[in-house]
Amino acid sequence: RRSILLGTVASLVIASFALSSFKEREYWRSSEALFGQAMKIDPQNYFIRDALAGYYRREGKLPEAQAQGEMSVALEPRYGPSWNQLGNTMADLGQLDAAADYFRRAIKLNPKEPEFLVNLATILKKQRQWDEARQYLAQALAIEPDNALAHGTLATILDAQKNPQEAVKEYKIALQLNPYDGVAYNNLGVNLMAANRPAEAQPYFQKAVQFLPKNPQFHYNLACARALLNDGPGAAAEYRATLQINGNFVPALQRLSWWLSTNSRAEWRDAKVALSLAQRGCEVTQGRDYQCLAALDAALAESGRFEEAIQAAENTASVAASVNDTNAAQQAQQREQMYRAGQPYHAL
Repeated sequence: RRSILLGTVASLVIASFALSSFKEREYWRSSEALFGQAMKIDPQNYFIRDALAGYYRREGKLPEAQAQGEMSVALEPRYGPSWNQLGNTMADLGQLDAAADYFRRAIKLNPKEPEFLVNLATILKKQRQWDEARQYLAQALAIEPDNALAHGTLATILDAQKNPQEAVKEYKIALQLNPYDGVAYNNLGVNLMAANRPAEAQPYFQKAVQFLPKNPQFHYNLACARALLNDGPGAAAEYRATLQINGNFVPALQRLSWWLSTNSRAEWRDAKVALSLAQRGCEVTQGRDYQCLAALDAALAESGRFEEAIQAAENTASVAASVNDTNAAQQAQQREQMYRAGQPYHAL
């Protein structure tokens, strides 16, 4: 037999529950065991092998998913969803050429399936074949104009092609269709920040953090928007949230340290914490990041350790000059003169 009706499999499972002991019922709760039993009944069933491939992929067992997917398409090469499933697995494995080939096969069998078209476009986007990717997305949207994933994927391509205005439009459409996409909220915020529109970007970053609270980059982006809006305490809170997730997130280490050392309001400064953060930033970057070095010289001065601050500022200026940032080098030299006069640096 090449196939069995799903109802037959379901009947077998129900019968097993009715007759089994408690231990046997626990066994049948395992999807993998269920698929195994189904394949014993009909090992040539392509649909079951495709379903098992999907199960393995969801479990992160990608080699097993690939093996079952390859068996599924070998048993029935005319079933488009199996080729699509195999394409997804190969994409997860980083084998983009193979993934693209399998998606093309799926599309040949089901040319009006938007999911297959969007999946191929996503691979082409990763391969920087942006124009071809947009062609497949146009096909998908012609079939299904309200496909949120197609609009979101198109937005990321427009991003890559340096077309932020059109990207913003597509992100907004995608979010109207799927208001739970944290990545799209973040990407929309990034585009608005690039257009110097932090007030508009902030609520989108807040949404991104709401839906994906464990992503340090999203917290950092929200912090940057708040900093541009002169909300220092709000920015500091998000820098701290960033570092709670990733204690080595260098830009957050540097910016929070700088804010705690150089703030014009004494009640917001904390020299001890600032110094610890700056030292960590310099450690992670092995002393090669002049912005971390600047945070270090400012924190040392705020701590009253002016001799060390002078040496640190000299180092900051040297490293900044070595990468041709003359402005940062001059600023470091100006801070050095303040330290020589026994004055820490506080921003206006």
